Parts: sequence; C-alpha cells; structure tokens
Amino acid sequence: INNNHKIAAGFEFSHDIFGFDNPECPDADATTYEFQNSGYEMPTWSTDMYSFVTEYQWNISEQWTSFIGGRVDKNTYTDYMYSPRASLVYTPNEKDTYKLMWSESLRSNSAQIMKIQELNNGSTTDPETLDSIELRYERAHNKNLDLAASAYIHYDLDIIGWSNADESS
Repeated sequence: INNNHKIAAGFEFSHDIFGFDNPECPDADATTYEFQNSGYEMPTWSTDMYSFVTEYQWNISEQWTSFIGGRVDKNTYTDYMYSPRASLVYTPNEKDTYKLMWSESLRSNSAQIMKIQELNNGSTTDPETLDSIELRYERAHNKNLDLAASAYIHYDLDIIGWSNADESS
C-alpha cells in the first residue's frame, strides 16, 4: 500500500491421488486396496485442497512492526479451516529482535482416516488445533551467526487422536 503498510496474499491448490500400486505389496492392484486395517477395499480416489493465505504488515516506527495474517484451507473431506495469527516485533538495534506471536493453527487428519469417516457416515473429521502465544528473542552476532530463544506463554494442542498404548497420534 505504502512504505508503512504492506499486504501479501497467495493461493495454493493440491490434488492428491491415492490407491496406486504399492511396490511393497505386489499382490495389490491399482484399482483396489485395503488401508489402515479398516476393512475397506478402496478404489483409486483423490482429494483436492484449496488454500488462501494473507498477511498485513504495519511498520509502526523504525523499531516496531506488527503483522496480522491467516490461512484458510478447504479439503474435499473437511469443513473450512481458519488459522489466524498476529505478531508484534520490536527491534531496538541492528542486532536484537524481540517478538510476541500468537497463532491458532488447524491441521486436517490424514487423507485415509478422512476417507474412512466419510465412508462410515458421510461426516467430516475435526481438525487438530494448536493455539499458542510465544515470546522470542533473536540476536545477530555477526553475518555468519544468529542465535534465538523462544518461551511459550501459552501452548494448547488438541491432538486429532492419541493412542497411549502406541504413544503416537
């Protein structure tokens, strides 16, 4: 917009195809396969993911800059997922930078799990959600050495699924 205000935006699209021949399973063919012990034999299938990202930057002064942005994702098997974020950056000199950052990130489940749920009852799966507030200090010691440290004031991760037995999501 001008020297103190900047806007950036982008669009991303991906098309993923599942069900191709698996070299580890020579008996499987390209049109049907069973996945994740679900009991389902699946034909070759695909998903589409549309994403829109945007960011607004305001250079408040030589030392202060703010960022507000976000991302919207829509997958074949999800509802719209909104991931906003905001940051305030203080740079008192050429070497030191302090950042206060807030973000909420949504991430979809695996494509196979989403397909199984859609086959089971036609519904979408809930996304994994990460809500965090981070304080970060960065120092540029010289042109070849940068150091940084972060502390999370708030960190709330709502994992899609967790298995205590397997200790994995």
